[in-house]
Amino acid sequence: MPTMTLSEAQHIIDVVASSLQQERRYHVLPMSLLQGYDLKRISVALKLRVAGMFLAFADGTINDEEYKSELENCDATVWSVAGSFVDDDEIIGMEADHARAVQQLEQIAAEQGRNSTAYRMKELDIRIAEHKLFPSGQLIRASDEELNPDFAELETATSFARLCESIGSDDPLYWQKVYSRMDLEYTSECPRGNSRVNK
Repeated sequence: MPTMTLSEAQHIIDVVASSLQQERRYHVLPMSLLQGYDLKRISVALKLRVAGMFLAFADGTINDEEYKSELENCDATVWSVAGSFVDDDEIIGMEADHARAVQQLEQIAAEQGRNSTAYRMKELDIRIAEHKLFPSGQLIRASDEELNPDFAELETATSFARLCESIGSDDPLYWQKVYSRMDLEYTSECPRGNSRVNK
């Protein structure tokens, strides 16, 4: 995988955070909101954040509670992304089904009236369809039987934090080891030494 700077990681995290706040239709969000960032790149961005947060914790900038909260947020973000986004075409299909059902409802109203049993049953079907859980998890499962390999290989933020702790905040090769652990190219754009900021 090519490298990722801390500023790029923060941009990806901002895109994800903004996407997760968008209004959901059928309890899911369109993949296009992620602007092409896949689960692997999002996970890498979150791990770089964890690496920086560990240094902030080690130098006393943040306390233990804030550090643990950040790790929990990073872990939760991966699960939220994996369970919330589906291909845009899937949502378009659901919306087309909804439009057809509304047309059928109007036809029933015209033919049998809004007080008819057929109308009420169709109206109920539409309401149920609007609130049912979309068969999400495209980023989690490759099929009904197996996990998506990209998801299965993801390391949790908490686990990655333990790696950062094992490297230690005093290690002058801290960032180089962090990048190596993630199979990222370590370039001149990457943070140096064990500094919390990209220099």
